[in-house]
Amino acid sequence: MAQYTGKTPFTLPRPLVYKNGVNVETIDAHKTLTYFDSQYQILEDSTASATREIILPSPKNGAWFCIRNESNGGTSNFNVQGVGGATIVALPKDKSAFIVCDGTQWHLAVKGD
Repeated sequence: MAQYTGKTPFTLPRPLVYKNGVNVETIDAHKTLTYFDSQYQILEDSTASATREIILPSPKNGAWFCIRNESNGGTSNFNVQGVGGATIVALPKDKSAFIVCDGTQWHLAVKGD
């Protein structure tokens, strides 16, 4: 659990921009993410008919990924999985998920369009 000091919050005087923070990619196989990958993943399945596994890296406290299934046509589904292979969320076409980590395991925080 976070232990905040109660001091005045740090204020950013301008927008926060992540260098190479967005990855738009067409995939034709399962995708394994690492901490070197962009935190925003907008993925499309080239076959538009297969279920693809998106595998998250080992748990790290405070880590997060936002993943979108942007497959055009077809019925491509993405199963977002932790390292042990357990599915955290199934993402049908045109759905997104915000996934966070507490240092022990990955959790689905938000799922939507």
